[in-house]
Amino acid sequence: MRNTSFVLLILPVVIYFVVNPIYEGDFSNDFRVESAETAHKEIERGTLSVITIPGCPFCLQSIATLKVMKDRADSKKDINFIVCSQEDSDMKKYIEESKGELNVKLAENIEAMVKLAGGSFPAFVYTSKSGEMTVWSNDGFGVMAKDWVEDKL
Repeated sequence: MRNTSFVLLILPVVIYFVVNPIYEGDFSNDFRVESAETAHKEIERGTLSVITIPGCPFCLQSIATLKVMKDRADSKKDINFIVCSQEDSDMKKYIEESKGELNVKLAENIEAMVKLAGGSFPAFVYTSKSGEMTVWSNDGFGVMAKDWVEDKL
C-alpha cells in the first residue's frame, strides 16, 4: 500500500517534467560582453534592445516576457525591439503584440545588428551608460539573466 501511495504521489510530477522538461537555458545567464567601440549608434545606452528578424516565432514570443519584466521593474526606460529588415510591414506583428509597450523599429544597419546578434535571434542586448554591451542569445537569456536586466532597468 505504501509503495502504491508513493507512486501515485510522484507519477504526476514525473509526467509533468516529461512533457515540460527543464532546459539549462531556462536558468542560464550565458552572455558575452562587447566593448564600447563596437557599440552601434542605434542601440541606446542604458536600455535593453532586442534584435529580431521578421517571422521569427521565438522573437514574437519574447514580447510577453519583456512586457512583464518592464512592469515588474516599474521602468520608464524603453525596451527597444530592432527588426532586421527594410520593410515596414515586417514590424506589424511585433507592433500588434507589444501594444505600444515596447519601442519597435527597423534596423538602420542590418549587417551590424546581425553581427552583434551573432546570427542567433532573438538576441538581447543591455547597453550600460558607458556603452559596454552585454549580449545574450535566446538560449542564454534565462531567469538569472532576466533578473540581472530587471535590476538594471
